[in-house]
Amino acid sequence: MDSEELRERVKEVVSTLSFAWTTLKPEFLHTVHRLALASSPTTAHFEPPLDPPIHDLVTNSQIRPSEMQAYLLAKVVPSFLPGIQSIAEDELNGQFGGTANIYSRIEGAVANGAIDRSLASRAHYWRITRNIVAHGNGVISPRTVSEVNMLARKGEVLFNLFIFWGPLLNAGHEGMPVPIVERAVAQPNQPDPSSKSVAIVAGNTIAIGLADLLAAGDTWADVVKGVCGR
Repeated sequence: MDSEELRERVKEVVSTLSFAWTTLKPEFLHTVHRLALASSPTTAHFEPPLDPPIHDLVTNSQIRPSEMQAYLLAKVVPSFLPGIQSIAEDELNGQFGGTANIYSRIEGAVANGAIDRSLASRAHYWRITRNIVAHGNGVISPRTVSEVNMLARKGEVLFNLFIFWGPLLNAGHEGMPVPIVERAVAQPNQPDPSSKSVAIVAGNTIAIGLADLLAAGDTWADVVKGVCGR
């Protein structure tokens, strides 16, 4: 998979998850339910409830659409971050052979002039974010703090805060927050100035969203292009 294919794959995932979030909106489902009832004189006078539990006969469980929305943003979206990095790692290992760890791949790429320090720092940013999401359930560990401090002392990272778009964004026009907006698609690696920053302190929690998947995808695609030339 080349860099542009990686970018497009991430965009497809983001589009799919955004559509899933929209179709799970209780207000949307409520409107559909009302239209269905209104199609028959027998049921036209019924007023369906908002956000009722849905009984899944396969798993024999009940969950409300609003809970599905929250789970999608809190659990499903972050679960794609390790996959994005894995694709990039496979491409880098395929270029050089072997299975060196991703830290070595990043620093090796800087050493041989394939990528600059700014891009390497971005790659470390998403590599470390991936570890927090995958191994710490979004909670920054003392080990992560030590690693970032060590990399900063060595001049290998250029950041001292985490700044993410986050799960829900302000779409403007006083509308409801949504998981993705046009400005995030256009410049995913430039979160809104209003985005909440998170100090890299043990115990602090991070939360990423769809725009952050785009940012990670762009970063790893840039690394793949710089190293593999495609």
